[in-house]
Amino acid sequence: AGFRCGHHSRDDMQNLSDILVGWMNEWLFLVQILWIGVFTLVASKGGKTALVTWLVFLAFLANFFVLKQVMLFGLEVTASDAFALGSLLSLNLLQEKEGAGAAKRACWICQAILFFFAGASWIHLAFAPSPHDVSNPAFSLLFTPAPRLFLASLTSLFLTQQVDIILFSKLKMRFPETAFPIRAFFSLTVLEILDTVFFSIFGLYGIVYSILEVILFSLVIKAFSLIALTPFTRWAC
Repeated sequence: AGFRCGHHSRDDMQNLSDILVGWMNEWLFLVQILWIGVFTLVASKGGKTALVTWLVFLAFLANFFVLKQVMLFGLEVTASDAFALGSLLSLNLLQEKEGAGAAKRACWICQAILFFFAGASWIHLAFAPSPHDVSNPAFSLLFTPAPRLFLASLTSLFLTQQVDIILFSKLKMRFPETAFPIRAFFSLTVLEILDTVFFSIFGLYGIVYSILEVILFSLVIKAFSLIALTPFTRWAC
């Protein structure tokens, strides 16, 4: 009986191990959301400059990491949706704390930095590599789609940020007593739909395997990310 008990115990441990390995991306996705949420909370406590820096950095990561496609919950999606959501959430926090004027200035700073990086990546690729260089193929693989992605992203990000400022301001005026997490959740839901559809069509068409799958599945993953990130806003304001 003792042998059978030990045998079953090993089988249970092996089954648990198989489950953890099989759902590795999902566990990493959860860690990614928590990581972004914690640092968004830290940035919100650090003041205006910290929030602006953080939302710009998240916007950059969202555009740079969008090239990698992963499997989450059986869906083929990009691995950067949580970063885009975190950037917009940070913009809402900035507007809540510092007003619409600060949010608009942060949008222009974000646009300028992303535009600079798009140009810098193009210039970097234009350099002819030396005969002994081994890194150029890797840079080409990463940065060749960058000009198109960043142009699409600049337009998409600009539009969603402007809509966010207007929508969030109206929600704040219309429902001044409503808690920030509720207003942020509603505005981010609308913004993520707009951003996903626009950026996927103009930035990813022809790069990813199925643009329709990316749009639909990205919305599902962003909805999960939004639900997971929303609790952090309770302590951010």
